Parts: sequence; C-alpha cells; structure tokens
Amino acid sequence: MHPFFKGFLPGLFIGAAIGLLLSPHKGKENREFVRLRIREAVDAGRRAAQEQDEHLRTRFRQTIGTIVEKEPPRS
Repeated sequence: MHPFFKGFLPGLFIGAAIGLLLSPHKGKENREFVRLRIREAVDAGRRAAQEQDEHLRTRFRQTIGTIVEKEPPRS
C-alpha cells in the first residue's frame, strides 16, 4: 500500500467519527444524512459507469467497423 494511503485512510475514518460525535444533530438525523450521501455517491458511480460503458461500446463498434471496412476480401 502506498504510504500516502497508510495515513490518509485512518485520518479519514477518525475525522468522520469525530465529525459525527461533535455534530449538533441527533444520531438518527446523522445516520439518515450519511445514508443519503452514500446513496447519492453510489448512484453517481453507477451513472458514470453506465456512461463509460456506452462510450466504450460505441468506440468498440467504430473500431470493429473500421477494421471490417479495411479488411481485404477473402478468396
């Protein structure tokens, strides 16, 4: 593991825990907020994956089409 992540990941979790402990909101509100943010992040990731999938499929079809057009006829 890269040394950066050895410090970053624990710091991220410790910071999140302290933020939740010191939050002025109730536990139920915090859990709902975190749940909502995680759901938004997952949805954004799925949308990005879907867009990338469509882009790569289009590029693949274009590439295959170009190869088929350039291929000499077989005897």
